[in-house]
Amino acid sequence: MGKTNRVDSLAEKALFESNKRLEKSEKMAHIGHWEWNLQTDKISLSKEMLRILGLNGLSSITLEERLLLVHPEDLHYYADSITNSKELNLPYDIEYRIIQPSGEERVVREQADVKEKHGETYIVYGTALDITESKQSEKALWKSQYNLAKAQRIARLVNWEYDLITGELTWSNGVYEIFGMVPEKIEDFARLIHPNDIDFVVKTGNEAKQGKPYNIEYRVICPDGVEKVIYEQAEVIYNRNGRAERMLGTVQDITERKKTEEHLLNSEKLSLVGQLAAGVAHEVRNPLTSIRGFLQLLQSGVESNPKYYEIMLKELDRIEFIVGEFLSLAKPQTPTIKEEDLINLIKQVMALLSTQSSLHNVQFVEKFELESITVSCDANQIKQVLINVLKNAIDAMPGGGTITITAGQQADGKVLLRFADQGCGIKKERLKKIGQPFYSTKEKGTGLGLMICQKIIEGHHGDLRIDSTYGKGTVVTVILPVSYKQSPVH
Repeated sequence: MGKTNRVDSLAEKALFESNKRLEKSEKMAHIGHWEWNLQTDKISLSKEMLRILGLNGLSSITLEERLLLVHPEDLHYYADSITNSKELNLPYDIEYRIIQPSGEERVVREQADVKEKHGETYIVYGTALDITESKQSEKALWKSQYNLAKAQRIARLVNWEYDLITGELTWSNGVYEIFGMVPEKIEDFARLIHPNDIDFVVKTGNEAKQGKPYNIEYRVICPDGVEKVIYEQAEVIYNRNGRAERMLGTVQDITERKKTEEHLLNSEKLSLVGQLAAGVAHEVRNPLTSIRGFLQLLQSGVESNPKYYEIMLKELDRIEFIVGEFLSLAKPQTPTIKEEDLINLIKQVMALLSTQSSLHNVQFVEKFELESITVSCDANQIKQVLINVLKNAIDAMPGGGTITITAGQQADGKVLLRFADQGCGIKKERLKKIGQPFYSTKEKGTGLGLMICQKIIEGHHGDLRIDSTYGKGTVVTVILPVSYKQSPVH
């Protein structure tokens, strides 16, 4: 008898420990269990089930009390599920909302089954999982994805992934709107790239596989014949063995942006030409005065002298140069990257601005470390930068002064240009805003000139910096690579 009692005691203890472990597991997993006895209409609830429902101090409730906790909008759905389970012996797996007595709303996933006796259901039992946090995370994720998709659609931007092992190419939504098709293979995409740009794009992609992320611009020709400009960024993802596995990137249709930039560039060029007009008029009038004097001298019967003709021809060459430079600036041109002598470009701009500098009593001081420096650039665009920088320096010295122009090469081989004036300088708080559109230190300035200069230098893979000390002057530094791999965008 004593032995039997000990066995019963051990069984009770084991059962108690098992229930404690079950209770702890339910709490950790946010899963409660319940059992509805149809004969007594009592629903017994585990501790975790009570916590999910927001009930305290109870061990069971009736079906009516249970239904009162269901969200009104979900009540019909829940009642149908539990009724079908009772009357048709059907299990169910549903999600619905409850409103706890405290007023807090929770989301529950409930699964139920039945126990039968003599072919009739007498118990419905099940589990309930609190999935509120999971649902909130899903909603937040969906909202984030929706906002991202919306932002990408507005920005005309698409994500892509290229599996380097299988060759599979996948795109996010919006790719058809950009390319007029969905390239399924890398070869399909390559056929869209402009013939003049394909070698550059392929070479960049191959370099990326060696671990070099990139951002480039190139052109594509869509199936309908429309040409677009694309901005692409990408990088390679490696596996734990260091093997290139995937490429991830984005493409963005920047066609309209490039057109706007081109209009802005041309607009600013015309504004610059207008500002230079007075100086050019002086520059042309002076040689004409000299030529007129010699012609009048010859007309009066003075004996002809070969030197007269030599001087007149030089003056005509001067006029031709000035007018040519003026027209070159004013005329919209397709950017053309080729090797140019930077020293020669600086001297041409100095010649163009010589009259304007003289009118303001400003002198140019040259400090060229080399007689010539060859760089890959668009000559017209670099001239536009030089004119902007030098003209700003002239305007900063209404009482006259000197502009020191330094040109040389750094230890890393890059070209360094420095323009130092003796003007009034710029205050620190204003210096931070220099280069922003429509912010200018000049009374009638737009701020676009310097912004466009920065764009041009960035387009040449260079850097433009401005340092200034208020009351002492400003130094503009331009750094350019000797040559760079052109992203041939027009």
